[in-house]
Amino acid sequence: MPGTQIDELLDIWAAKYEDPPFADHKDLYRTIDSTAVGDAPWSSFSVTYSGPLPEGDDVPPWMLAEYEVWHRDPRVVLHQQLGNRDFDGGIHYAPFQETDANGERRWQDVMSGNWIWKQAVSSFLMLSGR
Repeated sequence: MPGTQIDELLDIWAAKYEDPPFADHKDLYRTIDSTAVGDAPWSSFSVTYSGPLPEGDDVPPWMLAEYEVWHRDPRVVLHQQLGNRDFDGGIHYAPFQETDANGERRWQDVMSGNWIWKQAVSSFLMLSGR
């Protein structure tokens, strides 16, 4: 996300919740850069479009370009997160639905979302033979 959009998002956050987690995009970038990453090494691979090309001279440049993708092994990262005491008590391991005093649905993280709830219910029904 571009820095200007991060700043805009933080301004919206500040208007609604008062204290955004970062002063601006530079503060966010400094925090990211200073975060210890453990021993999950970076890996990369290249990808190119391999589908059909349009006929003529109107081939979009992205169809001909090669893209380098950098990533960390998600399994190693997850193991590091689960082993990090900073996350103790802060991770929801199962889907949940929560409502406020007025019965309105409260959204908190991925485990409080509809998609994960539907996945859990559908898996339960499948495993229980229903």
